[in-house]
Formats: sequence, C-alpha cells, structure tokens
Amino acid sequence: MEQLKVSSLHIYPVKSLGGVSLERMPVAERGPVFDREWMVVNARGHFLSQREIARMCLISCRLTGLREEGKIETATTLVLNIPDRGQVEIAIEEKPEAEVLEVVVWKDRCRARVEPEATEALSKYLQEPVKLVRMESTFARQVDGKYAEERDTVGFADGFPLLVISDASLSDLNSKLEYPVEMNRFRPNLTISGAAPFAEDTWKKLQLASVSLELVKPCSRCQITTIDQDSADTGKEPLLTLSGYRKIDGKVMFGQNALVRYEEDFPSIRLGESLTVV
Repeated sequence: MEQLKVSSLHIYPVKSLGGVSLERMPVAERGPVFDREWMVVNARGHFLSQREIARMCLISCRLTGLREEGKIETATTLVLNIPDRGQVEIAIEEKPEAEVLEVVVWKDRCRARVEPEATEALSKYLQEPVKLVRMESTFARQVDGKYAEERDTVGFADGFPLLVISDASLSDLNSKLEYPVEMNRFRPNLTISGAAPFAEDTWKKLQLASVSLELVKPCSRCQITTIDQDSADTGKEPLLTLSGYRKIDGKVMFGQNALVRYEEDFPSIRLGESLTVV
C-alpha cells in the first residue's frame, strides 16, 4: 500500500462560507484553530447555512495580518469578500464591549458576541436581517456524549471538531458520476492520499507527528453536497448517486467525523506529512 499522507488541509472560519486552504493547521481545544469560530444568524439567533441560502458559498474568507509568518493562529484580521458588497475586515482580537447573544446551532444554545462590521453587507447580500457572531472564548459547546468524552468541545461545526475524507473515496464517487465533483462540496478539514476507497470507514485512530485523531462517527450528508461551491448552482448530484451505495440507516454517509488528541500546546498538522492507522 502507498504511504498515507495528508493531501489537503482546510478550515472554514465562518460556518457555511468559503474555506481557507492551509499548509499547516494548528489545533486547540475545539479542533482546528479558527474553524467555524464565526457564524451567520438570523433575527431569531438561529444559524443560517447553505441549506437555506446556497449563495453563502460565494462569500470567501481570509485570515490576514499574521504576526508570525506561516502561523495562522497569529492572524489579526478576518476578511470577508462579499459579492457585489465588497470587502469587510473584522479585527480578531476579542471585543469585551461587543453585544452578547444566545445563538442556536442545531439543538445547542451557545453564547456569542456580535461582529457589527459585517451586519449591513451580509444582510443586503443575503436579503434578510442577519448578524455575524463569534463564539465566546470561554464558552464550551460539548460534543455528543455518545461519541466523545466530557472534555471534548467544538465550535459552530455541525457536531464534531474535524472531518476526514480519503482522496480515493472521492475518486470512487466520481467514477460513478456523469460530471465529477470537487472535494470542496464535502467541506473536509483533512484529506488523505494513499488509501483505498472508503478505507476511512474502518479506521479507529490515526497517528500524526504531534496529533492523533479518533474517528468516531460516519458523516451524514445533506443537500449542501449538491451545491457547486464556485457558482452556487444546485442539482441532485452527488447525493443521488451516493444514496445508491452509501446509505446507512436511511442516511447517506461520506467521510468520518473525528476528535483530536494532543499533549503539547498548539500542535499542528502539516500538509504532506505521513500518518499511520493505529
């Protein structure tokens, strides 16, 4: 078998907006640093995603102003590029004076602070009153106890700190499609080369240089996978094809949700590094 290697790394600073490709991904208590730390909410404080508004995928995110070159955790500014609305810059340093909101993501109620700089531009683009919020640094949103320990927390991701997919799984899917799709439809944090298709279904633990990953639950997929992330066009694929051979208990599965284990402060996963199945 070919050596398993990390083939891509991504974070998604704002839930359901564009991702950021990395060569080095630091991790902390909630998973990858800055991953789903921000979220767009409606007037009731409930999260919005591409499920409701597909064109959210066209808003790109960047992290700029790094105090140390190559260290994304030292970024000072989150930049949103909103189509037809220009660029919004948001200071990353915590703002104790910012409005505090209780916001809802799925069944969880979380404490967050409003980022007012983005309110007007996002509301006009999404055509409804919305706010951008950031999870408070002291708030702990626990991962489902059926799959995790009490210490495991997560940001505004759907349920788990990290998502793993093998490149071969996507290749297997694309071999069954009339038109191939990109990996970005599945929004993984980490992809792996050198594995057999869907080998990740059988893995329990992956060991990297300074981090280990516990793969605890298959990821059930929704209609976001049917949205072209470059155009916001929607269709039936690849969900239709996946439902023919990847359905378990009535849900379409693709990729594995993972917990992160580490001992040193700010350990990192690096692009191209080797990993082993434990």
